[in-house]
Amino acid sequence: MSGILETVFYACLKDANPCDVPVSVKGRSSRTILIVAALVSLAAAWVYGRLAYDASVERYLAGALPHATKFQLLCFDSGEKLCLFEGRNDQTALVGYVSAVEGRGYGGPMTVVVGWSREGQLLSLGVPKHKEDGPWFRLLENRGFFEQYIGKSDTGPLELGRGIDAVSGATVSSYGVAEGVLKARELVAKQLGHVVPARLAPPLKLGLAETLLVLGLVWVAAVRIWRLFAGKSWRRAPSLVFGFVVLGLWLGQPLSFVNVTAWLVGYLPPFHNSALLYVLVLGVIALAVVLGRNFYCFWLCPFAAVQEGAHLITGSRLQAGEVCRRRLAGTRYLLLWFALLLAFVSRTPSLTVYEPWTALFTLKGSELQWALVAVTLVGAMLVHNFWCTYLCPVGALLEIVLKARSKVSSTFRTRRG
Repeated sequence: MSGILETVFYACLKDANPCDVPVSVKGRSSRTILIVAALVSLAAAWVYGRLAYDASVERYLAGALPHATKFQLLCFDSGEKLCLFEGRNDQTALVGYVSAVEGRGYGGPMTVVVGWSREGQLLSLGVPKHKEDGPWFRLLENRGFFEQYIGKSDTGPLELGRGIDAVSGATVSSYGVAEGVLKARELVAKQLGHVVPARLAPPLKLGLAETLLVLGLVWVAAVRIWRLFAGKSWRRAPSLVFGFVVLGLWLGQPLSFVNVTAWLVGYLPPFHNSALLYVLVLGVIALAVVLGRNFYCFWLCPFAAVQEGAHLITGSRLQAGEVCRRRLAGTRYLLLWFALLLAFVSRTPSLTVYEPWTALFTLKGSELQWALVAVTLVGAMLVHNFWCTYLCPVGALLEIVLKARSKVSSTFRTRRG
C-alpha cells in the first residue's frame, strides 16, 4: 500500500513543480516525507473538523419562540441528533415548545428549528445552520417554502406532496428541511400525547434523467473501447453535446468536487431523492476503476464542451511547452489538496465549490463565481481546455484514481509473474 501511495502522490508532486524549477524532491525518503505530510494533514483536518463541530442549539431557541424567556430541555438524543425544549414566560406559564433536529441537505446536515404552540400548532420554522450553497438555499426563502408550514398541526400531513410542495431547483434542500420537520413533529406529538399520521415511504425518484445519464455513460464507454469507433475523429462530439444539453442546460448538475467532498466528510444524501447524483458520482468512478479510463473529463463534462466552444471562437494556437504544460497541470493537485483540507476542517463541503459551472448552468452565483466564469472563458479562448488542464479538481481526483488503479494492477501482475 505504501508503494501505491508513494507512486500516486509523487506523480502529483512532480507534476506540480513549476516549469523550469529543478525537482528538489528526488530521494525516496524525501518523497515519503512529503507523502506522509500530505496524508497526515488531511487526516488531522478531518479529525479536527469532527471534534470542533458545534452542535449546540440554545442560541436559536428565543428566535423560534419569542414570547418565552426560559427554556428547559425535555429530551435529547445524541444519536439521532434531535432535542425538544419547553419554553415558559416570566410567570412560569408554558408558552410552547421548540424542537431542534437535523435534516440532510445537498451539502450536508442542516439544523431545523421549529417553534410549536402548547397545542401542537407550528408557529415558526427556520434553518439557522446549514451547509447548502447560498443561491440554492435562498430559493426556499424567496419562494415561500417555509411559510407553507406555518399554522399546521402536529397531527396533520406535513410531508412533501401532502400539503407541502418542494421548490424546483432546490429539491434536495426541500427534502432536507421536510425531513427535519417530520422528526420535530414526532417529538412534540409524543410530548403532547398526540397520534400522528403514519409516514409514507419516500418515493424513489428514477426517471428520464437517470436513464439518459446511464445511456450517456454507456455510449462514452462504447466509443472509447469498441474497436469499431477507434480513430473516429467525430466520436467526442455527440458526447460533449449530450453532456452540455443534459447535464448542463437541462439538469444543471455536472460532476462537482463538492459531491465528492460531502461524501468524504460523511454527508451522504438520501438515495431516494438523489439517485441521479449517485449514478453520476459512482458511475464515473466505477468506470475509471474497472476500465482504467476517464470517461467524464473531455467527454461528458458540459463545461468541457463550453471550453471547446470558446476556443473555437478564436482558434488560438497559444500553448505552453510540453514539459511546462505537464507541470503546470499539477496546479490542480494543489487545489485538490487545499479544497479537501478546507472541507475537512470546516465540515462544510459547499466552501469548496469554486467551479465556474455552478453559476454558468444555473444562472445563480456570487460575484466571485461569475468573475471565475469570465476568467475561465477568456482563458479557454486563448489556451485550449484552459480550465480542464490547469484548474479542475475533479480531473485531478480522477487522475489519482487512475494512477492508483494502474499501480495496483502492475503490482499484482508483478507478483503473479
